[in-house]
Amino acid sequence: MFALAVVTFLRMGRGRWFRAWPMGLLKGVTLTALLFVFSVLAFAPLMAIAFAGAIYID
Repeated sequence: MFALAVVTFLRMGRGRWFRAWPMGLLKGVTLTALLFVFSVLAFAPLMAIAFAGAIYID
């Protein structure tokens, strides 16, 4: 999944998001990693709410 996201960024971004391939690769990896980290952080409260609901349901 990670590799597909980076490859997709490289395919769509030439000329728009980066000029040289090494910088594009670095930017693609960075953006993909940040998206992954923030999606995990956003999912954590949802899991807490779900566990609380499962424990305290009557």
